[in-house]
Amino acid sequence: MPGLIRRLGIKALLESLSNPMPGDPAEQEHDYELATAILLIEVMRADRTSHPDERKTVVATLVRAFQLDESEAQALIAKGESRADEVVSLHEFTQAINRRLDAEQKAHIVELLWRVAFADGDLDRYEEHLIRRIADLLHIPHSTYIQKKLSVGEEMAL
Repeated sequence: MPGLIRRLGIKALLESLSNPMPGDPAEQEHDYELATAILLIEVMRADRTSHPDERKTVVATLVRAFQLDESEAQALIAKGESRADEVVSLHEFTQAINRRLDAEQKAHIVELLWRVAFADGDLDRYEEHLIRRIADLLHIPHSTYIQKKLSVGEEMAL
């Protein structure tokens, strides 16, 4: 490592660590899909109960968002749940989304998170707190976070 530091210089080394080389586009797509699934799962689990309506919402969201069939969505959820069990920080997953999506698309992710939170008819404070943390990590303005919460809440109350 010391030889590498001398060759690259500290600044270049830090840049290479923070900006990994672009990989296979299919792998990047899978990372983004898995990251989104994990965030949805984390919201589903945030209130310590897994309501069937929340799970159905996660499946339906993945089917629509990534043009998957139900078995592919279930497989993605299974993989996401396995990874979610090991989650220490959401940064890895939000970074994958930040690299891939623009502001409008990230705001749509926040809307999807609200749909999961509202799916069981009970917005829990832990769900709300988690979505706020995720929105911050996705660099979503607070006004957008609130607008998405209100619009999804009104729509799902109907």
